[in-house]
Parts: sequence; C-alpha cells; structure tokens
Amino acid sequence: LFNALNLDTKKISIPKKQNCSVCAQSNDSIILPEVLALTCTSDIPLMQPHKLKELLNCVLIDVRELEEYQNAHIADALNFPLSTLSEREFAQTFENLTIIVYCQKGVRSLRAAKILKNKIGKTIYSLEGGYEAWLLNRVL
Repeated sequence: LFNALNLDTKKISIPKKQNCSVCAQSNDSIILPEVLALTCTSDIPLMQPHKLKELLNCVLIDVRELEEYQNAHIADALNFPLSTLSEREFAQTFENLTIIVYCQKGVRSLRAAKILKNKIGKTIYSLEGGYEAWLLNRVL
C-alpha cells in the first residue's frame, strides 16, 4: 500500500481463497484495479445499468457516503453508507424485493453486497460501473 499523504509504503499479505478467479492468478499477473473490484467477490452478481429500467420490484441502495449521495444520486435510491452497513439491522425490510447496491464506480458496492448478503442471506446485486455507468446510460 502507498500512503500519498506521508509517502509511506506498507506491504500487506492477502490470504488466497480457494475457487477465487483472482487468487488463482500468479502474483505477476494481478493488476490492482482488478484486485480491488474482484477479490473474492465472484459470488456477487453484477447488474448492468441499462437493465434497471426493466426491474419492477427492486430497491436501489447507494452505499456512498452521505455527502456523495446528497451531491447526486439515482432517484428513489436509499442511502446506507458502506461505513455503516456492518452496524445496521435489516430484518425483513427487503424480503420480496431485488436489492441492487451501487457506489461511484462499482468497487465499494461489491464490498457492500458481500456484507448485505451475509446479513440478509439472499442474493444482492452490484450495479456494474456504479453511478458513473448509470449516468452514461441515463436509464431512469
């Protein structure tokens, strides 16, 4: 890791997970953005932005921080920042709805989907490319 504020570097070790497409690659072939986006999230399905318009019974959850959400968001999306997801209770609120999470570019939403899947016990979709991809498609 590189801290650009104080120019410190730190080497971290990420344990390999069996049956993970990224973990199976040799260290020389791993590219950082791919690791950030895909590391052990292969069980999180992606929702393409243009398919949002077809969904009827769904809830969109914006996992960006409150300031980002207030700046701009997809209409009717709820804001549950990633930084608060572990603390939240979700009970039966979204039982019969398809849940789609998104962030700015799609990295944080993969982490959020993993957390929600573990809490709720159902399939959670991550919006591929995040809010920026949705803006390009302007589907809602």
